[in-house]
Amino acid sequence: MRRPVLIAGALAVMASAYVLVLSPMLQREADLRAALEGDYASLQRYRAFVGLANASSDDLEKEKKGLERLERGVIKDKSEPLAFASLQLKLQDTAKKAGLDTQVIRPLKPEKDGGYKGLPIYLEAEGKIGQISDFLKLMDRPGSWFRVDKLMISRKDAGEQKQLKLKVQVSGLMRL
Repeated sequence: MRRPVLIAGALAVMASAYVLVLSPMLQREADLRAALEGDYASLQRYRAFVGLANASSDDLEKEKKGLERLERGVIKDKSEPLAFASLQLKLQDTAKKAGLDTQVIRPLKPEKDGGYKGLPIYLEAEGKIGQISDFLKLMDRPGSWFRVDKLMISRKDAGEQKQLKLKVQVSGLMRL
């Protein structure tokens, strides 16, 4: 008889331990698990935000470098006539390096664009396709002072297929 009483007592102690100790602990574990999942979700959002912030700062650095390159290409002359003369000389030298025969070079009406003034120049030249290609490559190199606005290439004469006529409008930037 003692044995069933001991077994019943042991079961009663285990049941009361479960009710008084383990049950609150299980509830606490569930609460902590839910809080941990919420914190993990917040951490993931913060990681994504920081990743976007880093990407934005990288984009900002790229834009700063682009602006610095642009600033290097800005004409430093203080007066518009000197800036035009400087641009015309550089354009003529570029055409000469490429082997083109310059026919016409003249400044056009300046255009204001924000804190800069665009100084357009018109150029007509003649040469072979390779010379025109070399000219365009020289115009496209990094740090070039020019931006090509308009470009037209045509045959010079119906009889001479090797000679081409180049008409190009380029612009340089001058700080206001």
